[in-house]
Amino acid sequence: AVLVEITERKFQHGGVPGNAAVLRKRTFIIVRERERAFTETDLRGTDGRTQLHLQMPLTSVRILSLVTPDLSPVTPTTAPIWPLVGGVPFPFRCEGTDLDGRAIRFDLPMVFMYESIAMDPSTANGTFAKAQTLWDQGLPPGEVPGTGRGATMAPQSMTLARSAQPGDTMLEVRELRFGAEAGTGNPTLKAYGQTQQRPAFYPKVVRATLRIPALAQLTGSGDA
Repeated sequence: AVLVEITERKFQHGGVPGNAAVLRKRTFIIVRERERAFTETDLRGTDGRTQLHLQMPLTSVRILSLVTPDLSPVTPTTAPIWPLVGGVPFPFRCEGTDLDGRAIRFDLPMVFMYESIAMDPSTANGTFAKAQTLWDQGLPPGEVPGTGRGATMAPQSMTLARSAQPGDTMLEVRELRFGAEAGTGNPTLKAYGQTQQRPAFYPKVVRATLRIPALAQLTGSGDA
């Protein structure tokens, strides 16, 4: 993605005769890499045992929001930022593919960071730490740091794990909360990022809000 800043000279009618030429600035984001796949089976967590692809039930994610609206004023910085529209994080429209090939649509705010900073070995670790802190600060009160932002979606069926038979691991999902494994302290993931020429992040789902039909029937609640 690219953060674009445009400064335009506009004529403005003032309280005195004549027009004043003023400079107006607007900033927005253009998505360059629309889709990313998450199918690597040999990546492990920092503990050396956790298989990262098993923590991500979407095999790919495509960003459908190719250009954001004009963002709220952005303070010049190289640190990670929340792209804000009207003072709140902008929800990017996304379409994921679940493990059975089903299309899953959701809205998700994302942290923006400059690739040159995230890819620089001398600054990458600090950038990852700042991004994680920024991500955690966006949590609702009482949430546990590390659980990430929520992807809101209309209730839809989604396969959450590899299935022996089609549909046996499919549940109705109301919300997904994402986190990420970072290359900090993980040489394998860091090497993967360098090979792919991209920041060493691998997303994971850390919490899901589900509706289980059997429990809903047992409790008499449509939200169980």
